[in-house]
Amino acid sequence: MLNYSPDGAARKPHSRQFKPLLFILLSTTFLSACAVQESQLYSQSTDFRVASSFSAFAQSQPHMVDDGWLKSFKSARLEGLVVEALANNRDLRIAAANLVISRAKALQAGAQLLPSVTGSVTGSTENTLSGGGANINGIDIGFNVSWEVDLWGRIRGNRAAAQLDAVSEELLYEYTRQSIASQVVENWIIINGNRQILNIAYAEVSSRKETLANTRARIAEQSALAVDESQASANLELANNRVAAAQGKVEESVRALEVLLGRYPDAKTDVYGSLPYLSASVSAGLPSELLERRPDIIAAERQVAAAFYRRGEAKAAKLPSLKLSASLMGSGGTIGSALTPGNIVWNLVGGIFAPLINSGQLEQDVVIATANQDAALANYGAIALNAFREVEDALSNQKYLGRQLYHLGRAKRELRNSIDSEQERFDAGEIDLFRLADTRIRYYDTQRAAVGVHVAYLLNRVQLHLALGGSFEAAPSLAIVVVAEAN
Repeated sequence: MLNYSPDGAARKPHSRQFKPLLFILLSTTFLSACAVQESQLYSQSTDFRVASSFSAFAQSQPHMVDDGWLKSFKSARLEGLVVEALANNRDLRIAAANLVISRAKALQAGAQLLPSVTGSVTGSTENTLSGGGANINGIDIGFNVSWEVDLWGRIRGNRAAAQLDAVSEELLYEYTRQSIASQVVENWIIINGNRQILNIAYAEVSSRKETLANTRARIAEQSALAVDESQASANLELANNRVAAAQGKVEESVRALEVLLGRYPDAKTDVYGSLPYLSASVSAGLPSELLERRPDIIAAERQVAAAFYRRGEAKAAKLPSLKLSASLMGSGGTIGSALTPGNIVWNLVGGIFAPLINSGQLEQDVVIATANQDAALANYGAIALNAFREVEDALSNQKYLGRQLYHLGRAKRELRNSIDSEQERFDAGEIDLFRLADTRIRYYDTQRAAVGVHVAYLLNRVQLHLALGGSFEAAPSLAIVVVAEAN
């Protein structure tokens, strides 16, 4: 349970020697005592059941989410690509700019609690239209102070909401960093998966060429028909078609990564490497910990808190406000004479202002703030539920993709043995050329399927780390640590 309340208290102005303000100050005290002291404390709770453990585990263990998962891919080149993307990615720069804006707005909101001071210096000269008289010069020097006393916590509520907005932007910036790193890894996986598919296509073309050459030799020996050559030629063209398609996929996926890196997408970046085989063991922690670990969930929860403060701000706007102002004004022919005590006049004004007729505008502001509060709560619940689904899907996919990898691996080995056996039988004249070719086709198809599942397994692992809120870095970002300590 997370509790929020406005901090700080309104400062009382000094009233010594200013008897005209006595009535205002007494009225302020009376109004403060009569105000409805609605606490802005609230309890943040979900309206759905949170499981005690993820369904993939009989019992989950707390505090066991993996950080530094990028190292598990064992590629220094990949780590360098992530660093480059974090330095150059445009989406991350947008998130950084939004963070700067939110921090500035928080400082602006806090400044409203303090008096505003302005100064002025004006000069003038006078003479008749005929110009026969002497010039009359004047200088006015003034200082003005204005302050709204935060009687009902309206300004403090606005400041608290703005500060929570800034914290939310910090968390979203961190989540964007994690997302960019994940996208870089995902694109790297896709690129190298496509490259493996291309290599398989090259191997198939080589095999089809061999088949065509053998077919032509058999036709010369009159042990094969001309139609067999046509079939072998067609199969070679289909294999060449797969090469062209794979080449296009490789270049397309490289360009997608280049955009993430902030480079011109010309598909010339060398990003190739070997796809790793990762351990099936993943630390997932407890479902309840996910709510306190994922930056986007924490950001949504902060927005709920900000919405509660803004509702209190809207309600406080319906109550009277106390505004104080003071000024010092000196006038004279020169700066020195303008600053002479006898030429300085002071003024102190205080007033209570209350909304009387505004056509229901303030009441509708409360309605809007209440609706925004309900929307923030619903958004928090939706993000949390979607996060749980992402984790459960990724854990489930890992199990079934792992099984597929196992079965396809065995199928590849058996087909490889079968090709060797069929080759011996073909050499002995026991089977025809096309039966051997068909076995090779099944082998290449199985290879492609295994690469596809391997890529899907690795992509799912990246998505699982992101869904769990684990950082690609060895330690969480400072922003996450600060937020966690603040709770």
